[in-house]
Amino acid sequence: MRIAGIILAAVSLLGVGAWVARGAAPVRAARTRVAAPAPAPADLGRSLLAGSGDVDHDGDGLADEAEDRLATALAPYLVFDSREMARRPAEPRVLFQVRPRGCLGPGCGEAAPWTVLVTYALLFRRDGGYGPASWCRNAHPGDNEEFVLEATSTDGRVWWPRPTRLGLPEAHVRGCTSALEWQGSHAVVYLSAGKHHTYASTCVDSQRSPYSRWGCRDSVDGRGARLLAAPGGANVGEPEAHPAEHFAGPLDVLGFPGEDAWGPTPFVGGLRVRSRMTSSMRSLWARHPYEVRPEVSTDHRTVTQGLAPPTR
Repeated sequence: MRIAGIILAAVSLLGVGAWVARGAAPVRAARTRVAAPAPAPADLGRSLLAGSGDVDHDGDGLADEAEDRLATALAPYLVFDSREMARRPAEPRVLFQVRPRGCLGPGCGEAAPWTVLVTYALLFRRDGGYGPASWCRNAHPGDNEEFVLEATSTDGRVWWPRPTRLGLPEAHVRGCTSALEWQGSHAVVYLSAGKHHTYASTCVDSQRSPYSRWGCRDSVDGRGARLLAAPGGANVGEPEAHPAEHFAGPLDVLGFPGEDAWGPTPFVGGLRVRSRMTSSMRSLWARHPYEVRPEVSTDHRTVTQGLAPPTR
């Protein structure tokens, strides 16, 4: 198994300009948040497509080394609540997957721009329950939060990111939107205290959580630790192929004994208990159909196809 250690680097984020949280009417008067810049592209210095001499152990038509570059270049900045109580010093541990979407490569003709889906799993030993803004608790073993980006390119080398899921619940909170802040090609992601729910801003702080059916309130003040969640080669591969000698498999080395990156049972942080409070690791990873056509050709042998079966 190849897990080159998770690089969890503290980031100062100084010189960024004001990060002013939006207000939450009707609880309090709305505040103005300084407009954030658009995301910058990630230049890999090479094509993401696997070429002659490249290694592609999961058979998705993408060079494994270039997948590592892309996942690192787009890794999110994580901003915690100042009252976070369920995070070990090295957490979260981060895994990733890069999977083509639609048709990718010169052989796709007018299908450009090409698109890949980049999925990050943020792993914690425990979910600490809701923070001080709520009467709810709901703590449980294990927490595997998901952050998903799409990245598009016209040449395979320069990729433009955009979020696909994060922050969407905020659109249901009065006075909030799901617009992300960006630091270069890195999205700024705010995590709630204890639950580690992901948000695009602190707008929902002390408001009813869009993740809750019971009116529980999330604590998201954005005044805690700030970290770059950069995965150091912790690629999980594809559902069709993820040989353990080349991709993340058993997660014991990351501090989660008995867990696996493709495990079919609920993730419990390696605590070896039974729980239905989290999703399985296997369910986090994309498995949609795709095609990779690196050359303009009608020869079907030049086409890499991903036709993974549905999750069971």
